[in-house]
Amino acid sequence: QNNNEKSSTTSSLDKSGIGRAFRILIPCIRAVGNLASMDEKQANFLLLQSNNATKFSSIPLSLATLIEMGSSASAASQDITTVACEATWAAGTLVCDAGLPQHSSTEVALPTLLPKLCFSITS
Repeated sequence: QNNNEKSSTTSSLDKSGIGRAFRILIPCIRAVGNLASMDEKQANFLLLQSNNATKFSSIPLSLATLIEMGSSASAASQDITTVACEATWAAGTLVCDAGLPQHSSTEVALPTLLPKLCFSITS
């Protein structure tokens, strides 16, 4: 893709509101990372669970999807790449305790995030 095609794609993303939607994700992702960085096991556990009561899908799965989107060679927008960088940082905060026995970082975050992190490095 040449620069004109990329610029055109980015402009259409911004006009449609998708670019704005990606930009609003950044503070949300940072909040997840900050909560995961707290020295509170309860916060990490809550971030890594997914159930009907919380009404949100898996945060590690959502971060993995964003990382994959930004790692794709066909990523259409700088916004996607920027959000993927933030998602990668937040993923790191969720896996920092991986390896501890019976820890949600080991049992939930690592198996979900490690393949996407490796893909982003090797793509």
